[in-house]
Amino acid sequence: MMELPPTECALLVLIVDYLDDLSKASEAVLEAANLNVSENYFKQAKDLLRKSLVPGSKNLEFSRGLNLCSTINVNRYYRLNGLAGKHGNNDDPTAVQEDEAIDKHVSLAEAVQCGMKVIGARTRIDAEVEIEKQALFREFLTAVKTRGYFHEPMETYESKYTKVVTKFRLKLRDKALDDTDMSSSMHELSRSRSLSQVSQRVKVRGTFSRQDQRYMEQAEQHKVEGNEKMQAKDYQGAVVSYSFALDIVSQVGNATHGDVKYNKSIYYSNRSAAYLSLSQFSLAEDDARASLALNETYGKALFRLGLSQYFQERYDVALEYFLQAKSNGEENNPTTAQYIQKTYDKLQVGPGDNTDGQLQSNSKADIFKMQGNSFMGKKMYDKAVDSYTRAIDVATDNDRNLYVYYSNRAAALCFMQDYQGAAEDAAIATELKPDYGKAYARLGLSLFFLERYRESRDAYASALRYEPSNKASLSYMKKAEEKIEEGYG
Repeated sequence: MMELPPTECALLVLIVDYLDDLSKASEAVLEAANLNVSENYFKQAKDLLRKSLVPGSKNLEFSRGLNLCSTINVNRYYRLNGLAGKHGNNDDPTAVQEDEAIDKHVSLAEAVQCGMKVIGARTRIDAEVEIEKQALFREFLTAVKTRGYFHEPMETYESKYTKVVTKFRLKLRDKALDDTDMSSSMHELSRSRSLSQVSQRVKVRGTFSRQDQRYMEQAEQHKVEGNEKMQAKDYQGAVVSYSFALDIVSQVGNATHGDVKYNKSIYYSNRSAAYLSLSQFSLAEDDARASLALNETYGKALFRLGLSQYFQERYDVALEYFLQAKSNGEENNPTTAQYIQKTYDKLQVGPGDNTDGQLQSNSKADIFKMQGNSFMGKKMYDKAVDSYTRAIDVATDNDRNLYVYYSNRAAALCFMQDYQGAAEDAAIATELKPDYGKAYARLGLSLFFLERYRESRDAYASALRYEPSNKASLSYMKKAEEKIEEGYG
């Protein structure tokens, strides 16, 4: 078999060592590196290359008796111009292990990194990632956006963005060719990363591919632009930047990753703030809800949703979200406290909620009742019970709506199938307001499910006296009468 030249043999050894490391790598590492192949692939490639490493050397006397392990070892690159490296080799399990860094043989990654540094080379994607961080590039991108390039419908955003990056890169390339000194920005681009920096970058990426990581970084840059525009009171520009951030992050392959959902939640919330500043309250509401769908305890999104309701004069709902925001990280925000007080003031002088067709009192109890009504609409019956209970607790004896609080809590308890509690609350409501048909109907329903059919029939009869056209009361009164005829209760 033909003997390989020493340089090619050494290169082959570097590749064999590299394949050996890859064959031992976990599936997660291979997947993160976009190497969608099995471990056996690397093992087979390594074995094939090993066959080319026949014992051989220009010093034939020295080469006699070398086995494959020795051939690999003597053809490895060592520091100190080949003087480093203890006796033995890593392929031989009985050999003395080379623990010290100086005696470690040079890896393919180190050889490539040092070689690329010498000739001033790096991967295209690394160069472009650094380009995107340059202030000059951001100015260039803003100018392109202003001209409306990204609004043309014929291509995807990613395709257009890639063309912008390429055009800017070629401008830097031409400048580098003309300028032997090179600008400080090009020095920044040509600076190589240390192994620890590369390791940290992989750690940050986690399960993201390189392309997805790039999407995440681009989206973050647009978010920063949006924040800067908010500071400059360029609210429409901020909307555009946050929209770009959302468009880009939506292209990440692993859409359910926690970091993706977290970032999207922020982008939606920030755009909601921009819409609020533009008095586009409906759009602000939509974005705040989208943010909360991704992170339901995000205090800023809760507060901004509250603001969208406040400025649409839905004060009872606004108060609910302001209070939730306060319990989710916004308790020390003076603006939150300010709007809670403003909402209390609005509710106390405004028309208020009129769910039960009654005039509202000007008490805090009525505010808790409105919260309860909101929870009922969302079928959050346990929270509705809590709100109505708080209304009852803070209400005064002469509160003209006290009967409503008991009646509404009875309704919530019925949905929770606590019919005994519902019956007790409904009975109290009828005592406080003897002509309140809804309280009798709720009393009748709870008694029906307690199988107290005669009492249920009587309660429905009272309900129909005040609400004669209520179909539900007519239906359940008939059912109660049928049960009585069958010999029940």
